[in-house]
Amino acid sequence: IPASLEKVEITYYYDSYGTNTPMGPFSYCKNLTSITFEEGTTRTPDNVLAGCNNLTEVVLPQSVTAIGKGTFEYCTGIETLVIPERITNVDSMAFYGCTSLKSVVFEGKNTKIGSSVFARCTALTDITLPAELKVINSYTFSDCTSLDKISLPETITSIGNNAFEDCDALKEIVIPQNVTSIGKKAFGGCYALERINLPESLTSLGE
Repeated sequence: IPASLEKVEITYYYDSYGTNTPMGPFSYCKNLTSITFEEGTTRTPDNVLAGCNNLTEVVLPQSVTAIGKGTFEYCTGIETLVIPERITNVDSMAFYGCTSLKSVVFEGKNTKIGSSVFARCTALTDITLPAELKVINSYTFSDCTSLDKISLPETITSIGNNAFEDCDALKEIVIPQNVTSIGKKAFGGCYALERINLPESLTSLGE
C-alpha cells in the first residue's frame, strides 16, 4: 500500500450484532495473507483492511506513528501483536473483533489507545499496556471474554464507560491510586469478578 494513500472510501453494512460496520476497499479479501505499507506512511488508512480474516503478516515501516480507525477490524487471523514504541496513537476500533488475538504488547510508554480498540477480542488473555498510559477509554476491552486478569499502570487517572463490560472471565482488578473517575457500566456483566479495590483518589463512580 503506497505512502501516498491517506484516505479510502468507506461503505457500511449491518453485521450480526446489528452494528453498522464500515468497510474499506480491501475488506473481506479472504485470501489476503500479507500486507506491506510503504516507507513514508505515517498513519494507516481507516478501515482499509477490515474483515481480512486470513491476514497474518503485516509490515509497518519505521515512518508509521499511528494506526488508523478500524484498520484491522475483524482481522481474525491475527494472534499476536507487538505495538512498537514509535507508534504513539492507536485509533478507535483498530483491532475490534480480532477474535484470534491472544497477546498484545505495547513497547512504548505513552501510546494513546482509543475507544473500542480491543472490543470483542474474545481470545485475548495477555496484554502489556503502555507504562505511562493515563486513560482507559470507553469500550476498550468490552466483550474480551477470555481476559481473566489485567495490570493497569499506576499512571491511569480515569476508566471510561463500558471499558470492561462483559469481560465475564475477569476475576480481580486493582484500580491504581491515581484514578479519579470510573464511568458507567465500566465493569457491567463481569460475572466472575470477586474482588475490586477502589482508591481514595476516586471522586466519580458511574451508574
